[in-house]
Amino acid sequence: MEFTSINEMFKWRVERSGPQTALTYKNTQTGNWVKVSWNRYYETVRFIARGLHALGLEKGERIALFSDNRVEWLFCDLGALGCGGVVVPIYHTSPKGDVEYIVTHSDAKFLIVENLTLLDRVLQVREKLTALEKIILIEGPAPDEDDGVTTLSQVVEQGRQAEPGLYKSLSEQVGLDDLATIVYTSTGGPLMGVVHAHAQILAQQYALQQMVQLREDQTTLHFLPLSHIFGRTVQYLNLFTGITLALAESYDRLMMNLQETNPDMMAAVPRVFQKIYSGVLNEVALSGGMQRTTLNWCLDVGRQVSRLKDQRQPIPLVLNGKYQAARKLFFDRFRQKFGDRIKFLVSSGAPLQKEVASFFHATGLTVLEAYGMTEVAGAATINTVTDNKIGSVGKPIHGVEIELAGDGEIRLKGPVVMREYWKSPDSTASVLQDDWLSTGDIGEIDEDGFLRITDRKKDIIITSGGKNISPQNIENHLKADPFIDRVYVHGDQRNFTSALITLNRQNLTQWAKEKNIPHTDFAELTQREEVRRLIEEAIQRKNQDLSGPESIKKFAILPGRFSVDGGELTSSEKLRRRTIDQKYSDILDGFYE
Repeated sequence: MEFTSINEMFKWRVERSGPQTALTYKNTQTGNWVKVSWNRYYETVRFIARGLHALGLEKGERIALFSDNRVEWLFCDLGALGCGGVVVPIYHTSPKGDVEYIVTHSDAKFLIVENLTLLDRVLQVREKLTALEKIILIEGPAPDEDDGVTTLSQVVEQGRQAEPGLYKSLSEQVGLDDLATIVYTSTGGPLMGVVHAHAQILAQQYALQQMVQLREDQTTLHFLPLSHIFGRTVQYLNLFTGITLALAESYDRLMMNLQETNPDMMAAVPRVFQKIYSGVLNEVALSGGMQRTTLNWCLDVGRQVSRLKDQRQPIPLVLNGKYQAARKLFFDRFRQKFGDRIKFLVSSGAPLQKEVASFFHATGLTVLEAYGMTEVAGAATINTVTDNKIGSVGKPIHGVEIELAGDGEIRLKGPVVMREYWKSPDSTASVLQDDWLSTGDIGEIDEDGFLRITDRKKDIIITSGGKNISPQNIENHLKADPFIDRVYVHGDQRNFTSALITLNRQNLTQWAKEKNIPHTDFAELTQREEVRRLIEEAIQRKNQDLSGPESIKKFAILPGRFSVDGGELTSSEKLRRRTIDQKYSDILDGFYE
C-alpha cells in the first residue's frame, strides 16, 4: 500500500491490527513484561499530539527527543509526527556540549527529556538555548522553580481534554514532502543534521520489507538505540509489518531478554555480536583440558562447514557427521540462548568480522549483514536468508542504485537518499551531485553483485613507504580476541603501524582470578606484565594473518576505556580518530622515537 505519510501508515496499521500486541516492555518494578495493543498505542499518540499542539507546536517546527530507549520514546516520536512536528533525536549519552549544539542548530522549539539526570545536563546550558520554549520531562516531577519545564503526563492530560477530531485533522495535513526528522551524525567535523521527509522513511520501509519479509505474528527484540537511524528503521518496520516490538532492557540483560521474549529476529550493531563471540572464546580459554579440546574441535568443525555452505558447496559425509556431533556437544546449546523461534539476526552500523559471522553461521544462526547510513534513512544494501554471502553487506534494496567511483568510493542513488544537511548547503553540495550520494566508504562489488566494504575513504592510512592500509580491517581483526575491547590503529605517514588497546574488563578480570594475579583495581591490572604478555601473544597470533605493513609493531594498553564522555567515541560509539590522535599524541609519538 502506498502511504502519504508515516501518520497514515500508523493509522492503517491500527485499523488492521487494533487489539493485537504492538509493543512489549519490562516493568522494572514488577519484573513482568507489559503488552501494549495497537489501539492503546494509537490512543496515547493521539493524546500526545493534541497536547503538543495545545502547547504551541506547529507543523514543521522541531522537537528534540533526549532519552534512552523506552516505550514513551515511541509514543512521543509518533505524537510529534502526528501534529506535523519534526523529530530531532539526541543520544542519551550525549554530553551537554552536543545537546546544546543540536538543540540550537536545529532551532528546536520543544525538548523532551527522559529524567532528572538528563534534565540537569540540559539546565546547565539552558540560557544558551534561546529558541527553546518548553522542556517536557518524561519521568520525575518538574522542578518547581523552573516554569519552563512541564511533564509528559501533563501534556497527555491536555491532549485528553482537547477536541477529539483534532488529531485526525493535524495528522492528515502532513504529506510525503513534509519533514519527518533531522538526525545528527558525525562526519569528521561538526555534527551534521541529516534531513529526511516522510517520503524517505516510507521508501525505506517499502524496500526493506521486500528483503526481510516480516509478519504480524512475529516478534523482534529491539536493542538498537532509537536515536540512531538503524533503530528508527526497525521502529517503523513495526508499523509497516505489524511485527511486535519488544524493548530490551540493556546489554547486560540482553541474553535474559532473549529467553523471555523468544523473538523471531533481532537487529544489533556488530559490537554486540563481537561481545557474544568474545564470551565464547573466553569460555574456551578458561575451560579444563578435555572440555577445551572438545570446544575447540567443535569451533573448528563449525568453521569448515560454514565455509563450504557460504561457497555453496556440498558438505562431505564425514564432515557432516562431525558437525552433527558438534551441534549436540555445543552449537545447539548455544543457539538455545536466542530462543527456539529465532529466524535470523541483522548486523549493521559498522563492519562485522567475518570470523564472528562464520561462528554464528556454524551454530545455525544466520547473521544478515547490511550496509546503511544516516544519509539513506537506514539500509542501502542487505543480505537475505535466501541470498547471503558472509563478509559482504548484501545487494541493494529495491530502488537503490550503486556505483563505485574511480578510487573505489561507494555512491548511492534512490528514493531513500537524504534531502540535505540542515543549514549546511556547502556540505550538502560536497556529497550530493546529480542525486548521487558520495558515502565516503570504499567498497568492492563481486561477480555475484554482493557489496563488500573495505574502509572509510578518509580513514585510510598511507605509510611513509607508500602502502595504503585499512585501519578498520586491522582493528576488527584484533577485536576478535576475547581480552581486547577496543583497538585504535595508527600509522599515517609513519614507517610502521602501531595500536592503542583497551581491554575487556569482564574477561580479563576472570582470567586474572583464574591465574591468581594480584591487583587492587582494573586500571592496575591492565598494566601488569602478565597482562602485557597475554596481549602481546594475541597480537603476534593476529599478525600472522596480516601483511608486513599491516602488522602491529608496537602497542600500548590503556588503563581505562574509550568513551563518549572522554571524547574518543561518537554517540554511536565510533572512534573519533582525530581526537584520539591528539589526546594520546605523547604515546603515539613515543612509538616512533
